[in-house]
Amino acid sequence: MTQGDGWVDFMTTFLARSTAFAGVILAAVLGSAPARASCMGTCEFAFAGVSNDADLVLTLSNGTSITIAATTQGNVTNFGVPMFGVPSTNYLAGLWGSASYENFFDFTLPSENAGVTVTSASLTLSSGLINSSLTYTLLGPTAVISKFTPRAPNQTLYNELGAGTTYATYLLSPNTSSPAAQLSEIMVALNGAAVSKLNSEIHGSNQKFLIAGSVAAAPIPEPSSWVMLLAGFAGLGVVARRRAVKRRAAAPAG
Repeated sequence: MTQGDGWVDFMTTFLARSTAFAGVILAAVLGSAPARASCMGTCEFAFAGVSNDADLVLTLSNGTSITIAATTQGNVTNFGVPMFGVPSTNYLAGLWGSASYENFFDFTLPSENAGVTVTSASLTLSSGLINSSLTYTLLGPTAVISKFTPRAPNQTLYNELGAGTTYATYLLSPNTSSPAAQLSEIMVALNGAAVSKLNSEIHGSNQKFLIAGSVAAAPIPEPSSWVMLLAGFAGLGVVARRRAVKRRAAAPAG
């Protein structure tokens, strides 16, 4: 057997095992769907246990950068019950028990000269406990935080937190296995719509900037995508095996 034949045999074995491994992954993913559905609304959450301030980081056209801590931050459940505090409180988002949570951050902006504008912005958060792959969406809601009373139900304001212009989307990855990772920092870049709103508020009389956030389960690849992946692995394995057979047939008898 030549060195080339050994390499082909290795690749053939590798691809065959990879196909089997991919099949295990497919079975696990498809098998996890019923478990996910039977979670009873308790396993899709992020930022649990966080009590650190959220920060708004702005880059200005004059070359400076400023960091603004949230004036108020917290969350509101689908029952319309707000929970927040000053200067900081938990900003849980997602499903926890029988309740759905949306979080919010209220910032008091500095005044700037008319010639100075915001060129970019980001929201910095402590990751807290994230127990599932989630998509975090930030938006500019129509609600006014000053209308909230802590722990006093207000379904209308809760609904307003979920309506508005999208400012960013961010993929959150689970960090349940590492307590250190739960304390890491997440920086979410805000889009042009957020920057435009910031400029209008900085140069206006309100000088308030509100961000609301909600999480949803990150999309899982469709079964058809996994089938195509397996088919690709299988096809590569067949090609490698045929090449190995041809090489052996062509090799002189030794």
